Amino acid sequence: MVLFLDDVVGTGNQASFFARKVLREAVEGVIGSERIALFVPVFAYQEGVEQFQDIAAPIEIDPVKLLDDSDRAFSSEAKIFADDAERMRAKEMCEEIGAELWPEHPLGYEGMQSLLVLHTAIPNATLPIFWKEGMVRGLRWQPLFPHR
Repeated sequence: MVLFLDDVVGTGNQASFFARKVLREAVEGVIGSERIALFVPVFAYQEGVEQFQDIAAPIEIDPVKLLDDSDRAFSSEAKIFADDAERMRAKEMCEEIGAELWPEHPLGYEGMQSLLVLHTAIPNATLPIFWKEGMVRGLRWQPLFPHR
């Protein structure tokens, strides 16, 4: 068995690219035709897992914590806002500020709306207001968790 560990799988784009370029060759080189391998991200969103499975088979993926819509900041399933009006106000504010910080992805990469911050890294799926430095309304934006 070959075991690969990673911190986060968001959309699955990076993990799938890595699987195509590195994991398959490593597994084939070690095991030959008996490709038995496991990719274990600590956190993974469901769509990232599905994309990985589509591209990286027969390498299996088994996240420690599978994230779903309740783990997205502005999902109606998230339990972080008192009501829909508060949730929508917060989303509009994050979109407005995020559009100045990272115009292509104001709610995190591919609109993931993640709130995940790790002690060693901040996934680009996390809301950019938390990690991206820049200018907002002509003032310097200092994030709580500067990107490393």
